[in-house]
Amino acid sequence: MPGPLDSHQPGDRAAPPTEPVRDTAMTRRLQTALLAGILAALAPTLVLIGWRLLGARSDNQALLIAAASGGLAALALGLLHLRAQGSVRQAPALPTIVAGSSARRGCCDTLAAVLRATNEATILCATNGEIEVFNPAAEMLFGHLAEEVVGQPLGRLLDRFQNDLAPLALALLAAETDGQAVHETQARREDRTFAARLRLHRLDIGQFPRILIFAEDLAAHEHQESQAAYLRRHDLLTGLLNRREFERRVEAMLRDPGAPSLPRALCYIDVDQFKIINSTCGHAAGDRLLRHLAVLIQNKLGEGPLLARIGGDEFAALFTGETGDRVLAICEDLQQVVRNFLFTWLDQSFDVAVSIGLIAFTADQETASTALSKADVACSTAKRNGRDRVHVYSDGDTELIRHHGDMHLVATINRALSDGRFRLIAQPIEPLQGSAQQPPHYEVLVRMVDETGQILIPDHFIPAAERYILMPSVDRWIIRQLLETQAENLRTWHTRYPDRFLFAVNLSGTSLDDEGFLSYLKRQFNDWAVPFATICFEITETAAVSSLERARALIVELADLGARFALDDFGAGLSSYGYLRDLPVHFLKIDGNFVRNLVTDPVNRAMVDSINQIGHILGLQTIAEWAEDEATVESLRALGVDYAQGFGVGSPLPVDGFQLPFSSDKSDVRTVPAH
Repeated sequence: MPGPLDSHQPGDRAAPPTEPVRDTAMTRRLQTALLAGILAALAPTLVLIGWRLLGARSDNQALLIAAASGGLAALALGLLHLRAQGSVRQAPALPTIVAGSSARRGCCDTLAAVLRATNEATILCATNGEIEVFNPAAEMLFGHLAEEVVGQPLGRLLDRFQNDLAPLALALLAAETDGQAVHETQARREDRTFAARLRLHRLDIGQFPRILIFAEDLAAHEHQESQAAYLRRHDLLTGLLNRREFERRVEAMLRDPGAPSLPRALCYIDVDQFKIINSTCGHAAGDRLLRHLAVLIQNKLGEGPLLARIGGDEFAALFTGETGDRVLAICEDLQQVVRNFLFTWLDQSFDVAVSIGLIAFTADQETASTALSKADVACSTAKRNGRDRVHVYSDGDTELIRHHGDMHLVATINRALSDGRFRLIAQPIEPLQGSAQQPPHYEVLVRMVDETGQILIPDHFIPAAERYILMPSVDRWIIRQLLETQAENLRTWHTRYPDRFLFAVNLSGTSLDDEGFLSYLKRQFNDWAVPFATICFEITETAAVSSLERARALIVELADLGARFALDDFGAGLSSYGYLRDLPVHFLKIDGNFVRNLVTDPVNRAMVDSINQIGHILGLQTIAEWAEDEATVESLRALGVDYAQGFGVGSPLPVDGFQLPFSSDKSDVRTVPAH
């Protein structure tokens, strides 16, 4: 006998009972959805967010997310979810809504406008397999017009339908609650078949369940995944490998069992006077120069070495099987090629040169990170010796540079870790909306005390700590010190405010890459009996995108334990809003460069306003950094930003001796600045 989703059986489905629809409420929701749809047209990167966010959002947020994502899948699910929850009581089925009375025609036009913006193929089926909704993206995917398939059995579109898909649909229909399943099958497009992935969802609409199907072409999906993998590994400006991928590949090559005796040479290439060109002609000129140099270096070095752009104006190349003398000659030839290149921008011309640091080694002598660090030291020596030259690293270089730059800081940081010469301070994060009695949160900041007693702010030591992979040790120290000194306060806070965090703690990108960091966090929270819900971990947008898979895994695992997460410096990086789909954070921290001069700069104000609106559409709370005065705080409040942080809110406090801000009078937590 035909399966319940295999063919249309006349009389199988009675017309669903209807009651008067609350037109005013529906109109208001659909108008709101259209506004968000316009936002989607202006920000197409939101298309990737999709229906996955709906489960944890409220009804109104479901509609907004749907429109902002440009996906019918999300919008249909949102509308049907509203009906299932009683927000629109037993309204007619979706096709009836779209083709409803003239009184609802304005709503229909609004809904149609939003639906046309989607790019996700979506099919809504009745229990007997009859197709009820077939959106434009589905038309493109399957090669059929909606009028050709609406009312027809789903089996018309899929091969092997009776044998492999029907049991899944039966199981969903038999479930007492909403369910979902993922299925891969062969679909038909005109006269050929293609591999398709189907996501099936049971939807209870009034008395009649439906199957909502989201379809995608697996080949197209794999192509997108391949593109995403390429972008994670390559520098977008030059097309070369990025630093992370370069270090990963070098490390893998050095671990090769046949590698220990093979000669290697690593070059660290820095563009001389790049900042002058960048500041004189602008970033567009600087970008063009870097692209030209990438091509010059690639052409000169050939296909043999592994080449990457590892910093703003820095490149690196690893030679395998070449002696140091041979690579030195290649580097000198490269320098001559660059000298012969005249960079022209508009009516200005610039001579260009590079400084190169070189280290020759074998795999049993160096790791990827130490070899790169020593090549960097050699390059710094070349620049100090007059630029436009090659310097070959020797053991004496470390002593030479110890009193200069990063190497000196590395030693200072290591000694500060050993001696416990870091200090924690907490800066208030003040709520701007709702009751004035809400207590603030606090971001934990770190300062380092050097051997002379001078206090160093993060800008003076964090870059070196990140470059030389010392931040995981610094982050560990911060976590341990905070929990050790504040365990009792954190437990007391959790008793009073179980749904609010007390402290926000920054995690560096190198800590995300540290495989042992997650287990260390869990052990510390367990040892000090501190609830995870009392802490919000902040990850910068750039670090999160650079380590997307690790960041998402860490966020998901710790969030399951109750921790909150904030995406820091949002808007400062180059990532798209689509990454938010894979980063289930709770807060967006608006980059301070947009908040600064908010009152007088209309562009900054518009940027803050748009990021805030997008955050709210996604169900996230927003925090504005660098709120330095009362006028800025009031402007943020008027824009609807949820929290503000900066000297306009309060000065940082020493964590030692910290007192919980339970009283309504918060003057005691604002007037004792940390030095």
